[in-house]
Amino acid sequence: MNKNYKGYKMKQKLKKDLQKQNNTLMHVVVKDNNIERALREFKKRVKNSNLLKELRERECYEKKSLKKRTTWKAKSLENKNTTKRLVFNFYLYLYITSIHHVYMVSKIETSIKVPE
Repeated sequence: MNKNYKGYKMKQKLKKDLQKQNNTLMHVVVKDNNIERALREFKKRVKNSNLLKELRERECYEKKSLKKRTTWKAKSLENKNTTKRLVFNFYLYLYITSIHHVYMVSKIETSIKVPE
C-alpha cells in the first residue's frame, strides 16, 4: 500500500481530527439500546470532569482583584484549619504521653518493694 497518495493522507488527517474530537468532546457510546445506562454514564463523566464548575465560573466576569481575594481567603481558611488541627494533635499527644508517663511511674512504684 502506497502511503504517499493523496487519499491516504486525507484519511489519516480525518482520523486524527476524529481522535482530537473524541478527546475534547464528552461522548458516550450507547450499547444494546440501553439509553438509561448511557445517560447515567454521561452524567457521571460530566460530574467528574468539573465541567459544571467551569461553566458557573464563566457565567459572569470576575475581576482579578476579586479572584486574588477569594483565593487568599481560601488559603487563609485552609491554613487556619490546619493550624487548629496541629494544635489539637499536639495537645492530644501531650495528654496521651502524660497519661502514659503516670501509668509508667505508678507501675514502677508498685514493682519496687520497700524493705521493712
